[in-house]
Amino acid sequence: MRKFNIHIIIGIAITLLAWGCSNVKSDTSPRSSVLLDKEWRFHLGDLEDGEALEMDDNSWRILDLPHDWSIEDIPGTGSPLDSSAVGAINTGYFRGGTGWYRKQLEVPE
Repeated sequence: MRKFNIHIIIGIAITLLAWGCSNVKSDTSPRSSVLLDKEWRFHLGDLEDGEALEMDDNSWRILDLPHDWSIEDIPGTGSPLDSSAVGAINTGYFRGGTGWYRKQLEVPE
């Protein structure tokens, strides 16, 4: 009786496995992928309405991602560390603040 139960369980497991593999559907949607890591605009500092579409970002720096402005060298120091950083040791002496990133995308309909 015990041997019979094991054979039934194995049979059911194999059947379910085969059924699951046969139900895999191929993706026929017309999707495509686009890399978005190039030519971002960046502004260091706070901006009022920085998210507004009308914001003129022509003077912003152009860079590629990944990018972390908090570890860039502070101008004139040759180091990203700032002994007068507001967070001091809690932020590893890295300067804090706000940085804005923007990228324009054209999405076809």
